[in-house]
Amino acid sequence: MFKPILALSFLATPALADDEYCNDMWFVRNQIFDRAGYCFKSPLGQAVFDNSDCTGGEIKVPKQHRDLLAYVKHVEADLACKVDTRRTTAPVERADLRLQLHDLAALDEYGGAGCFGYQGPVFNLHAGHDASSPILGQVKTGDDIRYLFRSFNAPNDWIYTEAQKDGETISLGWSQRLETQLCDSFAG
Repeated sequence: MFKPILALSFLATPALADDEYCNDMWFVRNQIFDRAGYCFKSPLGQAVFDNSDCTGGEIKVPKQHRDLLAYVKHVEADLACKVDTRRTTAPVERADLRLQLHDLAALDEYGGAGCFGYQGPVFNLHAGHDASSPILGQVKTGDDIRYLFRSFNAPNDWIYTEAQKDGETISLGWSQRLETQLCDSFAG
């Protein structure tokens, strides 16, 4: 059994709190359920996910999401997560973009890596780990890049990526791995 490491001291962001992990795990778990046709009853579930195409309360999780779902449930149990589902706003940063993802990822309980001061050419961030999937945004010269998420079915050369400016996530999606020499500094 793994224990989460919640301090990401190598990144230029505050350490992630249990709340941030719990909120992210709630979001990803319910994103999986939404895609399987679950009908949400809680105010938060109804506010974040679209019930117009739901099929009921009994769902079958697609095979491509089962490992991620098992990981999410493990982290939720480990942290004894309790998300307030009475609220009506998404509990995660840039939920608007994350809802557009074709291929899902969840915060990695062991931390991640960061590229500070990216100095390469502009590159696209995709909804899925495939260059033909829709473009959700870009990483531009000078952006900071965070790799803090885990996925279980991404090809080895694709990674979930967040572009940041002044500590705020401005774009996210899937990209091919970049060379660390294109960063002013790299941690992780």
